[in-house]
Amino acid sequence: MIKFLIIDDQTGESLEENLTPETIIQGGGLIGRHPSCDIVLNSREVSRVHGRILYREGHYYFTDLGSTGGSHVNKQEASTNENFLLKPNDIIRIGGFILLVKEVPMNDPSTLQQPDKAPALPVEPRQIEQLIFKSEEIKAQGLINPITAEFVFQGKLLAEGLSFSPRFRQKAIDLCQTELNAGKFCLLVEHSDHVTIWQEEQVEKQSNIPQPLPLNPLKIGGI
Repeated sequence: MIKFLIIDDQTGESLEENLTPETIIQGGGLIGRHPSCDIVLNSREVSRVHGRILYREGHYYFTDLGSTGGSHVNKQEASTNENFLLKPNDIIRIGGFILLVKEVPMNDPSTLQQPDKAPALPVEPRQIEQLIFKSEEIKAQGLINPITAEFVFQGKLLAEGLSFSPRFRQKAIDLCQTELNAGKFCLLVEHSDHVTIWQEEQVEKQSNIPQPLPLNPLKIGGI
């Protein structure tokens, strides 16, 4: 089963959605505005059937099904019927929605490639209030590499994650604190017009190059 945290970037509301291999194999895994989709995103910016989650040999993939508004996986635009291998903390952007991949099965090969556990956090869970920084002080200390967009903090390599507008600052704080409570290190960087979560890298960086699959992808037009 793959788990998503779905965030409405306009309202800040969020909910979790799960998809099982059985549902996907039986023709499910559809994402779109139409009520019959497995993940319904109620916005005119979303096509009736916008994209789909695929499951093959223990892996989960996202593909855009010729949507009108398009999709992005992390920071890469998804062309029609290109298949993107999904792993924890990947971000799918559809219209005004963010789909954060929260969990994939433990027997997924992508999870088995993780290196040894990162250094353990202190016994007492860290409080996010201690890990909120202004972008000006971060830049002044030269902690962010502007070329690779990497952030090294106390020996930990962090990757840029979700960004929120200032009015959803508390949502970002709550999400980051949840990650800290679960033993996953993260911190917040506050900019003048947004707040960004930075998370500890758990696996080696992989480019999200579209992955070919031995199947005939479902082709459904946009709005």
